[in-house]
Formats: sequence, C-alpha cells, structure tokens
Amino acid sequence: MKLSKVSIVGALALAFSSLVAPSQASVTYPIEFAEFPACSAPSSTNCYSNPEVKLPGESDWSTPPSDIYFRISGFDIARSPSLVIDMRRNYGYIGDQDLSPVLPYGTEIKVDVNTGTWQPNPQANGVSVVRSFSQAKDSNQNWITSVHFSTINWSPASNCYIEENFADSCLNPGTPGEFDEQGFWEDYQSFAQVVFWGVELSADAETLAQRRLWDGMIISSNASSSGSPYFDQASSSWIIKTAGPGRYKDGTTTNWLYFQAFIPDRSIEALLGTPAGESLSSISFTRQDANTATASTPSGSRIERVTGGILITMPRYTFDTNPGTPPSVYSVRNVATTRQADSFAPSFVAAPRASTFKITIKKKAAAVIPPSKPSFKSASVRSKTITLVAKATARATSYQASCSKGRTVKSVTSRTTTLKFTNMAKGTWTCKIRAKNSKIGAWSSTKNLRIR
Repeated sequence: MKLSKVSIVGALALAFSSLVAPSQASVTYPIEFAEFPACSAPSSTNCYSNPEVKLPGESDWSTPPSDIYFRISGFDIARSPSLVIDMRRNYGYIGDQDLSPVLPYGTEIKVDVNTGTWQPNPQANGVSVVRSFSQAKDSNQNWITSVHFSTINWSPASNCYIEENFADSCLNPGTPGEFDEQGFWEDYQSFAQVVFWGVELSADAETLAQRRLWDGMIISSNASSSGSPYFDQASSSWIIKTAGPGRYKDGTTTNWLYFQAFIPDRSIEALLGTPAGESLSSISFTRQDANTATASTPSGSRIERVTGGILITMPRYTFDTNPGTPPSVYSVRNVATTRQADSFAPSFVAAPRASTFKITIKKKAAAVIPPSKPSFKSASVRSKTITLVAKATARATSYQASCSKGRTVKSVTSRTTTLKFTNMAKGTWTCKIRAKNSKIGAWSSTKNLRIR
C-alpha cells in the first residue's frame, strides 16, 4: 500500500481489513466522507457526543480545548461503509493533525458516536493506542460506538510503503514516488485516529461468516504504512506487514514504532481449535522480521472482556540501525478489563529497515509423557531364536528388548510388540523389554530363557 496526501487527510494510511458486523436490514449508510457534527439532541443521528480528554499525569477528564475538534466522518468507498474518528487542530493543513502543542503524546481521549441504524463493523484499527471500544443501541434504537484511545507519534512519508516481496521499502522516505510526484514527510509528535473499516456489502455469506470471527478485535499501530493482517492457515501464522522511516526528517531522532493487538477467544478457537479461555501456557507467540537483528521480549496478558481474548503488545521497535533508548508508551492494561490473569513472554526480533514482521500464533504441543512400563505377554525359545512379545502399553510408538549373558548384551527394537533375537549362543539369557516414544519408558521385570 502506498501513501498519498489524500490518504493522510482523508482515511488514514492504514489499510487494515475490517470485519463484518451483524446483518443490518433497512440501514442508512453514510455517503462519501459525510462529516458528523456534535449531537444537538438525544434523538440526533450521525453525530458525536461526550468528548473528553485527559492529559498525561492528570487524573481528571475535561472538555477538549477550544482549538481541538473531532473530525468524525462516515464514508462509503466501493460500498464498504466505514467510520473514522480523527482529532484535528485546524482545517486544511496536514501539519495541523499534530496535536502536540495542545494535547501532548499520551493524552487519553473518549467520545461517543451515534450512527443511527448503521452499526460500524466491530473492529477498531488505530493510529493511536486504542484502549477499548463498545457498541450498543440507545433508547432510540440508534447505534452508539464508544471509543477510548490515546495519542501517539506517527511519521507518514511518501516512498515508504509495503513491498510484497518484503524488500526494504523505506530507504528514501519523503522522496517522490510512483503516486506522489511532490513527495511528503510529516513527523507528528501526538496523533490520534481510529477507524472502523467496512466490508463490501456484496460479500457472500461464507465470507461474512469468516470475518465475523474477528468481531471485537483491536489493532493499534503507528507504522507509516501497514498491510492488511491475514491468517496463513498452512503455517498457523497471523501476518502483519509494516514500514516506516528509521528516523525523523531531522536525521537524528529515532522513529519508534508501536504495535498492539487484542484477539478475541473466538478467533483463537476458530483458527487453532484451542478452547476459549484456555491458559496462555498452551499457546505460543513469536515475532519474526524479514531480516534478523536484535532480539526483544514483548509483554502480553489474558484479558477478560465481554468475551475474553489475548492482548499482544510488542515492545517499541524501530527500523533505525543505531537507535537509542525507546520512550515509554502509555499502557493499555485497562482495555475493558474485568479480570486479568496469566502472562506470556514470547520472543521476537526487530530488523532495521525490514518492512514486515510476522506474529505466529500456534497451539503448543502437549508435554510428552513416557510410555508405561510394559509386561511380557509371552516369551519363547525355538532353536537359536528368542521371541519376546510385550503387552501393548499406552503412548508407545516402539518397543525395545535387551538380552544379556555374562558380558554379552544384545538389543533389538520394533514398531510392533514382537521382538526377535536370532543366532543366540547356548546358555541362559536374561531378557527385559521397555516401550518408547520421543521419551523412553522404564524396563520391565526380567525373564530367563535358555538356549540348548
């Protein structure tokens, strides 16, 4: 996906695939970029209400400053109705999307949006830290989408986009590109935008059913551009591609990126067959970049919301080849949490200038338990051959027998319970058996067998 000034001003630089809301009959969808005003009455629709902000370090919520406004709009590109919640300082200038002179990095924001009969798709994607969202009908049967998010830094630039072949795609940010003849590069210190991307109204029932699995998902990222997340069933990998300048335009300040995703239980269960609510100890998470560099450790936790899920938080990462210490990011541990338990510490690598990373979500293999100790079903001698038959034992994939006479020891292995020794010398042999899988079980009691 390549960025343009239009995409920044209008509908973000994210192209996340959103997931479908329940079927809606007799719904009035928004027209192209219809901007929503503040609600003038409880019965008003296509409007917003209850806007609040809380500055970093403060405990009280307040009305947004007079030179800050919510630019909330619905748009319908190719019949895919979407909702954008965007904060601005003034109209007309891209630079005025930087809220830092008034609302510094980490400022929390809340707002309610009334969309009438239309329910925006219940999946939030933000160039911000999306803390939580909810959707419900009010007393007038209008849909209210409530969002809580925080501002974050963002550095969109032309010629900095996702390459399909994972090649470095942001080595010359800000220079003219294929679709950006003039070139552009902005470094926003405090930026806030959340989008509920639409799904084609013409999508078939099977496609809609699959996408419904992701309802309730939240993605937060401040990468310059991000591809659509998708699940690769063959490798059990949830793949996200990102790109961003390693540094700001000043050439010295590191551009630190952030990524967080809340994945509902039903998504994990549908993809992996893992029971909803199962402990994180049964699921593994790894991150792998196109190129390998410094290893890091993300944090994560199990979150119990209206429906439970898993919160994956990557550490601040950068494509700068010589970065300093990353700044803190305001935590999202309160993402509609009613109970929080279990933790995981997956590992991943951050690759300088690599344009992609992959989150692999896999159910861990169950711990291997050695087979039970077998017993003899039969033991016989015929000529110079000793035949041992073990009673089948749980978890065994093969069997081993050992027979010794003095200092002579012979051993055989079989995938069946029957084990044979041939050309055995005369005398008394002491034999025993055991079962194996990837681990080795205990030896059985012994039997003495005589070759005459």
